Amino acid sequence: MIMKKTRLLNIFPNTNVAAYYDQSHQLICLNSYNFTDFKDENFKGIDKKSVDKLSLFEHELTHWIDHYSTLWGQQNIVLLFNALNSRANQDINEFWRIKHLENSFRKDTFFDYFTEKHNHIQGNGHNRWKYQITSGIRFSSEGKPEHEKPILFVRFNSTDNIPIVRVPVSVASILETNAIKSEYFVKFLAIKQDENFINKKVSERILKEELMHLLYNPDLTLYSVIAHLTANLNNQEDILETLDVTSQIGTLVLNLPDELIKKIRIPKIEDKLWEERYNCFINEKDKGAIFYFLLKNLIEKYGQNSFSKETILEASDLPSKDQLRENIITKMEENINKLIDGPFKAMAVKAIKIGIEMFKRRGVFGDGTEIRDYIIDNKIMPTILFGDTVLKLDNLDINIILEKLNNGEEITINEKYFIIDYYKDKFDEFLEVCGI
Repeated sequence: MIMKKTRLLNIFPNTNVAAYYDQSHQLICLNSYNFTDFKDENFKGIDKKSVDKLSLFEHELTHWIDHYSTLWGQQNIVLLFNALNSRANQDINEFWRIKHLENSFRKDTFFDYFTEKHNHIQGNGHNRWKYQITSGIRFSSEGKPEHEKPILFVRFNSTDNIPIVRVPVSVASILETNAIKSEYFVKFLAIKQDENFINKKVSERILKEELMHLLYNPDLTLYSVIAHLTANLNNQEDILETLDVTSQIGTLVLNLPDELIKKIRIPKIEDKLWEERYNCFINEKDKGAIFYFLLKNLIEKYGQNSFSKETILEASDLPSKDQLRENIITKMEENINKLIDGPFKAMAVKAIKIGIEMFKRRGVFGDGTEIRDYIIDNKIMPTILFGDTVLKLDNLDINIILEKLNNGEEITINEKYFIIDYYKDKFDEFLEVCGI
């Protein structure tokens, strides 16, 4: 099942054609597998036979979990469903929500324009890249420079100082690092079940080399950049530890309420321009820069390789983990009040309530062990489309589906896919005329 292209960007990275998560429909597409491959899968047991498909699924499931159970993800859900309701209600005074949604997507990705590719030099554990922190600025909708809206970049060079790529540090990188960590932890878990010690060590070495090759792929630096930041600033050698620390800090960033971001301790820097941009990053609540600040503050106060939940919070003047947890739950509950009326409101409320329960089990740092069993046991898995899935969209009627939604009735997978696709087309039409 292949999604058609639309003007709205997919925030969640699509680095593998075998599968992807689509945040507009909130579904997982496993192109490389058929329904029969998963028909008898309970998603709890992992062995050599199931590791390939389950690790791929775990990657995409993590994207869905981030979308539903982080404060950032829930805010995205509010933007999405409010945009859908504004269009479905045909209230032109509310159409600005569609543009607001698109702007949010673009800020969270900072895609093609801000990425500069130079030389395709594949790195590995023996030929690691050099890096440099730089910054740039965004542009207004009229094409004018906005110096108060900077972007944090990382520039990578080879060991011979040959330029490779310059990429922005964005939400997309946090999301992909979380998913890669989940995918490879499943793979390593399967290897640990091998009772042959030598086979186990050989398999672990091969898998670590595969992971290093992925992280040092010049075409994927937009998504691996924060893992590089963590490893380089911390001088970390263990790639699994790097992924774990990066994922926990990244999930913390996705969960930070706006008012706490404004109170984060800004790292000291003597350069006047950088000082101004540091302040602008805080004002803009730039999550890529916030990740960098948290890590930099941690190392400045406690030294390299000092990460713990307590130290990362204390170093940036943030509340305790328990206080933060209660604050986030309150903000998530308040998200429900931000939803506007319309046929999609009940769907949005359901998603947010599910996400709150998931957050309670997953935690501020995303390392809660109960989350997976909770999802499986309560049968709240996202919709999964397979390579042989055929959606029956012929003869569906928008007005009939809207009537069902307005009456509080459940709609089928086919109907949900059809109506959201219908309004995404309407979004594209509206966005084309904005600013004329």
